[in-house]
Amino acid sequence: QAFLSEQLSEEQQIKGRTARQDKKGTYSLVLCAPLLEKFSITPKDLEGARKVGKVYELLNEKRVAWFAAKATRRKEAVECAKRLHDRSREFQDLLLDYFRGGADDARAREVKSRIIQSLETLHNVGGGQCRLLCLSDATGSMKKLWQGTKDCIVEVLRRIEEVAGKGRVDLRWMAFRDYDQLASNKLLEASEWTHDVESLIAFLDRVQCFGGAGGKLAGANDYEEAVEAALAAANSDPGRPTRVLLFGDMPPHPEKKGEVIPSHDHVLETDWELECNALANKNIPVHTFQIGDCSVTRAAFGEIAKITGGLARPFKTEDMINAVCLQALDQVGGLDLEDKYRERYMGYTFSA
Repeated sequence: QAFLSEQLSEEQQIKGRTARQDKKGTYSLVLCAPLLEKFSITPKDLEGARKVGKVYELLNEKRVAWFAAKATRRKEAVECAKRLHDRSREFQDLLLDYFRGGADDARAREVKSRIIQSLETLHNVGGGQCRLLCLSDATGSMKKLWQGTKDCIVEVLRRIEEVAGKGRVDLRWMAFRDYDQLASNKLLEASEWTHDVESLIAFLDRVQCFGGAGGKLAGANDYEEAVEAALAAANSDPGRPTRVLLFGDMPPHPEKKGEVIPSHDHVLETDWELECNALANKNIPVHTFQIGDCSVTRAAFGEIAKITGGLARPFKTEDMINAVCLQALDQVGGLDLEDKYRERYMGYTFSA
C-alpha cells in the first residue's frame, strides 16, 4: 500500500484483499515521507520512531488524532450550515409575511426593516471601522496552515468582539496560488467581507490547497507564487481594505510587469513592487507572516512590509491571532483597546 489510509478500517480491508481463494497474501506499507505531513508526521518523528522500532505505532496514533480533528471540523461545518439554513428560512418567512401584510401598515414597515437587517447578514454586509484583508497562500505546501486557519479566524473574531464589541471589524479571506491555476480559474478565491463567523467557516471549508509545485512547462523549476496577483486584488478590492495581512512560504515572482515567467509562459500584468507602491500611496500597510525559513521569502516579505509601512515577522498560530487582533483594535480604538487586549490575552500592557 503506497499511502496511509485515513481510517484503520480501510487499511484492514486492503489487507484482506491480498488473500484470495484460500491463498495467503502479503502486505506492506511503502510511504512517501513528505505526504505524511498531512497527518502532522515530521521526518524527526519518523526517525525517532525508527530508533525504537515503533514506526507503525506512530503512524496509527497520528492518523487517529488527525481523523478525530477532521470529524470535529465536519461537525462544526454541519452546525454552521444549519445556522445559515435557519437564517435563509427566516428571511423567506419575513418576505412572505411582508407580502401578506400589505405595504402601508405599521406591521409591514416593521417586517421590511427586519428584512433589510436579515439581508445584510445573509450577504455579509458589514460596517466595521476596520477592514482586514487576509491574503493566504493556498498551494499544496500550505495544507497544514489551512487546517488550522478556521480555528484561528473563529478565535480572532471572538477576541475582537469580546474586547471591542460586535461589528467593529470586517474580514475578508483571499486564497492565492500560482499561474498553473489560471486555466481552472483557481488563481484566487475570496470570501465576502463579513464579521460573521459562520460565513468565514463556510468559505474556509470549501478551499483546498493544491498546485504550486513548479511551472506547467517540462523541467520547470519555479518555486515562487502569485503574491503579486493577490496584492493587485487588494489594490482593486471595491471593499477598500484598511489593512492587509499576507501569509505564505514562498516569495512573489521576481519578473517585472510585461516580462514573461518562463516556467509558466505567462506575461505578468503587474509586479509586486508596483502593487506595494500603489498600496503605500493609499496608506494601506501590508503586514507579512512568513511560514518556513526560505531566505528569499524572508527578504521579499520584509521589503513588501517596508514599502507599505507594515511589519514583517515569522508565522506562529498565537502570533498570527495576536497580530490580527492588535491590528484591528489599533484602528478601531487605538492604544486603549490594544492595552485591554494585551492585558487579557498577553499578560502585559504598554501603559502599565
